[in-house]
Amino acid sequence: MQSTNKIQLILIVLVGGLVAFIFFKGKNDPKALTSGDKEVKKQQDIDNNRGYFDQFKRNAKSSVSDSLSKKITDLERSLANASRDTNIIKKLGQTWEQAEKPGIAAYYYEKIAQQTPSTFTWYRAADNYYEAQKVASDSTLFNYFVDKSIDNFQKVLDKDPSNLNAKADLAVAYIEGRGEVMKGVGLLKEVEQVNPNHRKALFYLGVLSIRSQQYEKALDRFQKLVEIEPENAFNFFYLGRVHRALDNKADAIKAFKQYKSGVQDPKLKQNANDLIKSLKN
Repeated sequence: MQSTNKIQLILIVLVGGLVAFIFFKGKNDPKALTSGDKEVKKQQDIDNNRGYFDQFKRNAKSSVSDSLSKKITDLERSLANASRDTNIIKKLGQTWEQAEKPGIAAYYYEKIAQQTPSTFTWYRAADNYYEAQKVASDSTLFNYFVDKSIDNFQKVLDKDPSNLNAKADLAVAYIEGRGEVMKGVGLLKEVEQVNPNHRKALFYLGVLSIRSQQYEKALDRFQKLVEIEPENAFNFFYLGRVHRALDNKADAIKAFKQYKSGVQDPKLKQNANDLIKSLKN
């Protein structure tokens, strides 16, 4: 009996140790997270960063002009007495957009989308969050804006799965925001499959082809882009880069000349001249 009890005790200790190992490994090993856990963690990250964003919002008011600051304060007071008035919320979003603070504008546009959900309202919030991530002053704000832009672009697609612009923008948010290149490329290829002439999908797939040195694929996409969108000088810039990489000097010079004629900035024109000169030497 004593021997049996001893064996049982050993088994309890071993099983208890194994359970503890699995439990703590699951808590500390990101690979052990289930998809549900990942969603919870993502929401926790957003919630944690929201307090930081609230402080950013308060500080931002001191960086705008006195007239805009007064207008914002007056609108905030009005909103305090009518928290669901979408007209006031919209005016706050527009005022922060005027102040060139897209992250705060997005915050108010998202409030409108939550009350009156539509592809337009979610898209407006998502687009401003995306613009905000480009100018975020630190990694905490950047991550917050990335998560919010992805969340809002996804809400557009939830309402309208056929919205190719939203799918392309979501792809770019994954690539530029989270570094999830393959996920983004997969979404862009879905867009390209439905619409082979989709400008944003062609552009980003072309740029990614250059980065991965798949120049023939890049050439096909940028040749198509300059036909679809000849008014966009930067399409010719990238076409020139591809031709230069393929050692097609004459075609590269021609593309860079078209790029030069399409830009107004003297620095960009000089850049084009330098590229052309380097190819002629």
